[in-house]
Amino acid sequence: MCLSWVALQKNLVTLIPILAFWCAVVELTLAYGGYTALLKLLTLVVRRRSAKGGDPRSITLLISAFNEQEIIALKIENALAADYPDDSLNVMVVSDGSTDDTDSIVARFEGQGVQLLRVEGRQGKTACLNEALKHINTELVCFSDANSLYDTGALRALSAPFADPEIGFVTGHSKYVLDESGGVSESVGVHTRLASVTKRLESHLGSCVGADGAIFAIRRALFQPLDPGDINDLVLPLKIVASGSRGVLSEAAWCSERTAGSSDGEFDRQARIASRTIRALSVHRTLWGPRQAGWFTLQVFGHKVSKLLAPFALIVALVTNVVLVNQSVFFQATLALQAVGYALAWNGRRAMIDDSTSLLSRISRMDYMLVTVNRAVLLGWRTFVRGRKVTVWDTGR
Repeated sequence: MCLSWVALQKNLVTLIPILAFWCAVVELTLAYGGYTALLKLLTLVVRRRSAKGGDPRSITLLISAFNEQEIIALKIENALAADYPDDSLNVMVVSDGSTDDTDSIVARFEGQGVQLLRVEGRQGKTACLNEALKHINTELVCFSDANSLYDTGALRALSAPFADPEIGFVTGHSKYVLDESGGVSESVGVHTRLASVTKRLESHLGSCVGADGAIFAIRRALFQPLDPGDINDLVLPLKIVASGSRGVLSEAAWCSERTAGSSDGEFDRQARIASRTIRALSVHRTLWGPRQAGWFTLQVFGHKVSKLLAPFALIVALVTNVVLVNQSVFFQATLALQAVGYALAWNGRRAMIDDSTSLLSRISRMDYMLVTVNRAVLLGWRTFVRGRKVTVWDTGR
């Protein structure tokens, strides 16, 4: 009996790390490609189609701005150049208490139908959107950022899917302009392309999870006021899906914008997004829970939650692999692969300022950004656990 108990204890000492290791592997696979691959398989069996076409609907392009004097004129000119009927397009700039020349620059375009709404007191983007929606009565509202330049046909592409009465929101996608080194944008670009593919597949199944905050439109009638700490491009789509409508990706709707410009800037941006996403999913969990959302819950887990758990899975995979390294050649090989991966990430920081286009440099840069993003998510968790609510931030421009 005693020998059996000792044997059981020894087996558990080995079994628990093995189970933890494989759980971490499964979680990371789901977060980085596995969920998208699963969607692809499902769309071979199930595919929903939406009606498209009809006349362009009345739409307000709502531009969020805080101290954007360097870019706001170009943004407005870009908006006015859109291939959209003039009598159906309104342009509104909501200024979050800007202290530079943003407001005076916007005022120069008032004769061309551009409306300026100034919100005093630096309340944050989401609070400004709540205020702006009180002054909008067009059928559609398109949310945009000051540094996001739209393709001329983007608004038409966003409007078209609303011919289907089931559609409550339509998202486009961003294309990132290369920075001087190309490293940050190249790595972020891989992530955004994967996100775009994922949203397209989700759209075929029913509804995509979240939207691109720089380019997405909703039916004005479906807007619900948000908490100032909410991340609008996640919470608003969740509320719309919870109300019974669908959200889809319009692949023809795209905009271009610059990245944060450096790995440090991208780290800050990802940490802010992570903390706000964690908070949104926690505070609004009834919107995506199985009782309310059904199968959509699995989409939220695959698209959002899995990436928020990824840094913990990376830690578990490394620690358990070290514990198991003497168990078999397999675990020695997986530990070696992890060591190579982190070595490439270490080299990637130098590669960020290197103009080299070699395969090794490109892999190192992407590996470094993957580690950076996961470090940022950990910081986001810390911010959330400490109860800090992020409502305002510096754009860095």
